[in-house]
Amino acid sequence: MINTSKTINWHTSQWQQIAQFLEQDRFPHALLFEGIKGIGKRHFAFQLAQMLLCQGEPTDSGICQTCSSCEWFLSGSHPDFVMLEPAEGKKLISVDAIRQNSQKVFKTSHQNGYKILIIEPADAMTVEAANSLLKTLEEPPEQTLLILLTDKPARLLPTIRSRASRLKFTLPMAEQALTWLQGQGHDASTAKRMLALSLGAPLRLQGDAEEISQILLESQQWWKDWRAMLSRQMNPVVVAKQCAKAEPGLFLNWLETLFRALIETSAQAESNEKLPSAANYEVLFPGLNQVIQQFSLPSLFRMRDNVVELSQRQQSSLNWGLQLEALACDCYSST
Repeated sequence: MINTSKTINWHTSQWQQIAQFLEQDRFPHALLFEGIKGIGKRHFAFQLAQMLLCQGEPTDSGICQTCSSCEWFLSGSHPDFVMLEPAEGKKLISVDAIRQNSQKVFKTSHQNGYKILIIEPADAMTVEAANSLLKTLEEPPEQTLLILLTDKPARLLPTIRSRASRLKFTLPMAEQALTWLQGQGHDASTAKRMLALSLGAPLRLQGDAEEISQILLESQQWWKDWRAMLSRQMNPVVVAKQCAKAEPGLFLNWLETLFRALIETSAQAESNEKLPSAANYEVLFPGLNQVIQQFSLPSLFRMRDNVVELSQRQQSSLNWGLQLEALACDCYSST
């Protein structure tokens, strides 16, 4: 369960929007939270839901954390709150899931207060599911709130987007992100490496201190192997076989970070202009400036596109090892 007692320090403008809704007594029936993964949309949604359901004495945060409603919420058993995601092993949210959960949460309130449904990712709804949800949005019951979370708002039906009040979430400043990560117990060096690996989105990399430490150790070895391969000191097939042992989603995230680092650092070198994010990459990829000299910008963009394609193929359950081997060989031949 998300720790709702801690407010994220770069969400100030979004909380101001919520305060305006409440002050003007025109709180919407549907909210659409837009922004890339890892910037705290779910954290904000859970805090907001608990605040609206809380029945305790008012506090600065609006959440008492001690009333029966807060206890239900924190235990994951609040009868007026539902979190809807794709079923285990599935990538889409079905129309049946929308109907069942809408009826469950929107029918009657157990506390004579708000009834709240969060859907993430909202873009995972099938067309039939989205159309079913639209009927609820057209005639919403009293004191109901639907919160849609997405990093791909263009995939939602225009009619759904038009009926929801939109809150946009953006990347925090590096100082804000580092302060947050250190506040979670990470030292300054670890926080910098985490931020670089998560492409500036502090909540993208999840896990306890031991798990994060292991991820960072693995990423060090991946960079060591790939740098050796790009210097023609390691065979790309050997490198691919080693990296194929990693969890695919985690390694694809690392590859995305690597090619973004190569592109931005190369662009900076060509333009002689300092890019805000480029300075962070050296902590994750020591010697990056030497590596970029082996590539042209067009070749880096092409290989970045190959990483995106590899991610899509991996999600389709095609042979992960062979696809990774093809990418490694392409990088090797491009040096």
